[in-house]
Amino acid sequence: MIVLTPHAVRRVDITALNRRALDIGTEGDVRLRTSREQPEPAKGETPPAAPAAPAVPAPAPGPGAVLRFPGETPATKAGETFELPVRIENAADTVSVALEVVYDPRAVKLLRIAKGGFLGSDGQPVAVVERTEEESGTTAVTLSRPPGSGSVSGSGELAVFTFQALQPGPTALGVMPAGIQTPARALLPLQGTQAVLTIQ
Repeated sequence: MIVLTPHAVRRVDITALNRRALDIGTEGDVRLRTSREQPEPAKGETPPAAPAAPAVPAPAPGPGAVLRFPGETPATKAGETFELPVRIENAADTVSVALEVVYDPRAVKLLRIAKGGFLGSDGQPVAVVERTEEESGTTAVTLSRPPGSGSVSGSGELAVFTFQALQPGPTALGVMPAGIQTPARALLPLQGTQAVLTIQ
């Protein structure tokens, strides 16, 4: 004798799994058939083409080299000069770095660009070549190790900019790099940086 025990059904949850079709039949082999599996074609029929596999997204690239200004920009007054270092982080196989400094020539004047300690960390000299266009407020600069001296990797101070403050107020300053050059003359990506200076 079968005894049925009543159960209270509060609501019916219908999911995608509930709507799946069930395979029934008299096949003698036990096998797993997924919902996307197509039935076997009859003799003489051409099997349907398999659906294309979904594209697998490429893995996200790891963190690359970046430039950074110090956490706090120096406070200065109109007429004074001040230094602003820029650091390079996560650099690899570096022999040369080319970049462009962009600023408002009405607010500040770029007086000098000096090498930092990163490119010459092993005692090699570092050449600094710059070209300034004062009217547009841009200075292109390249910092390079001597040919055949190998490369350096890691983090450190790349350069030090010396500015003269001209007029009070906030002013933007940015560094846009062209990239890192390796001994094989390959160009590696380098992310730039920017800051807002406040002149009193």
